Amino acid sequence: MKIEYTLKHKTNPDAEIVETKNSISFLAFVKHASFAGFDLRISPSFRTVLRFLENFHTFFYPFAEKKFSIIPQLAFDPTEKGQFSNRIGRTFADYFAKKLYDARFTYCYECYAKNYGISIKGSHPDFYCDSPHGSFVIEAKGYGCNTFSDNKMEKVKQQASSVSNKLNLKFSIASVTYNIYDSPIIKYYDPKFEPNNTDEALNRKLRASYFEIIKSLMGHLWIQGPFEELKDDYIAATLGVYGDIEFKLLVNKNILLDNHDYHWLEKVNSIDKENYFIDRDGIGFSFDFSKIIIDPWRYPCLCPSVLQNDFYEFWRD
Repeated sequence: MKIEYTLKHKTNPDAEIVETKNSISFLAFVKHASFAGFDLRISPSFRTVLRFLENFHTFFYPFAEKKFSIIPQLAFDPTEKGQFSNRIGRTFADYFAKKLYDARFTYCYECYAKNYGISIKGSHPDFYCDSPHGSFVIEAKGYGCNTFSDNKMEKVKQQASSVSNKLNLKFSIASVTYNIYDSPIIKYYDPKFEPNNTDEALNRKLRASYFEIIKSLMGHLWIQGPFEELKDDYIAATLGVYGDIEFKLLVNKNILLDNHDYHWLEKVNSIDKENYFIDRDGIGFSFDFSKIIIDPWRYPCLCPSVLQNDFYEFWRD
């Protein structure tokens, strides 16, 4: 299942806009939605698993229909619509940070600032990203409107670059996703900073905390063992079961082995297959879509016709 998008990419303030069309898979979207801006200050809990499951359920129906949509009961609630649009905007910002700029980790900016020992008062971006080419920040926004001018992008760029003289960062990115309910358009603009020396010691500290959260989380899940399709490189754990279909968390074995020299990360690339997705941080999801039968009696929580045809009303009758 995929949703098509249009990317308008600008690599620096003086560059021409390069427009491309492509699509993002359901599992890739759920992974990026679940991990974008991961907060290392909060210990993993059942709510972390619920976040994965919520994103799975929230976006399953839109991807089945190949179009983003909020559930009808909340469609006229401006707060719900704003939060839904913002979540999609953050997801695409994270997706392209990894796809275009080789980021491996995206943290909430507040988490980074606390570890760096600086104030978070005033204007600042949403994400801090760690990549092999240097650290950078992103301001991410999402809107349901069908246009978003470059004049408005200037304000987003200002917020993205608001910390340029304070931190060891390579550049900042302004990311705005709009036209969400038709066919998403993402403006991904990159105002360059002067190159600085990335604080690698801090990045290693953040990576270690990130992996400790995943390792701790795996300790509370039913671990099935090696994920067969990726040999012995990934361990699978069950997040949810739908009839005889399992939604699984996939974790690179080096994370569980406390292998924090991170050289293994150099060999990890994004893998996007029909039934599983691996991100550049060595974490992914799997779900066997080939087993789905559009049968509301067997899979009422997954079947698009359930939401479309008021199945639960029918059930009560």
